[in-house]
Amino acid sequence: MKIATIFLTLIVSLSTAGGLFAQGSVLNLQDLIGVKGRHAEGQMERRGYSWVRTDKSDNSAYSYWRDNRSGRCVTVRTTQGRYASIVYTSDFDCKQGGQGGKDAARREVDNFSN
Repeated sequence: MKIATIFLTLIVSLSTAGGLFAQGSVLNLQDLIGVKGRHAEGQMERRGYSWVRTDKSDNSAYSYWRDNRSGRCVTVRTTQGRYASIVYTSDFDCKQGGQGGKDAARREVDNFSN
């Protein structure tokens, strides 16, 4: 009986921890996939998301946004100037603070449209 309780506790703990790092698609933003970054950014703001920061990596830009309603963090990958994916990410990614403000983020996204 004691072993069964320990086993059940372990399973529940692991399933909860796995959910903390899951990167599921943000269903209410999937219509923005393929949209030019500068237009999609305005839609993100109108839908209640706040920009946190943008990082560059190879041929993509990764923008981190906070959902103002739920507080969840979202990562947007922009490739060739268009939104390529939008997924939930860990809260850690949205705690890094902005780097250069919104105009810098727009310049980063626009750099990939050439």
